[in-house]
Amino acid sequence: MNSQLLILGLHRVGHPPCNAKIRGLFITPKLLSFQLSLLKLLGYRFLTLRDAIANSETNEKVAVLTFDDGYADTVTAALPVLNKFNAPATVFVITGDIGKNDVVWDEAGEDLPADILDWESLAHLRENGWEIAIRSKQI
Repeated sequence: MNSQLLILGLHRVGHPPCNAKIRGLFITPKLLSFQLSLLKLLGYRFLTLRDAIANSETNEKVAVLTFDDGYADTVTAALPVLNKFNAPATVFVITGDIGKNDVVWDEAGEDLPADILDWESLAHLRENGWEIAIRSKQI
């Protein structure tokens, strides 16, 4: 097996607010677009995590984009960028927080309130070829 698998783990798409403690949780749409164009130029094909695992025996370059926690900006900021590159992604959502607003996870070390994807937004992502991975909240 000579597959070349690259997995990009992302959280938030947008500009980090001035009071963000962990600025690395954010990627701007412009930087995301640059990264995807570079990967495409390097010959990578974009797949969901499930599809990449299913195709692991191939010799092609595969890039997987994952979004943790299911922030609402996944639809508003990430989806338009990924659609330009025909790139699906896998989003990991926390079942107990779906559809909530102004969520803060103390255990994350960041206290910026954020809206979480709702069921309608998750369906929209699915319609655009995204994989929805559901997990329960960790303690």
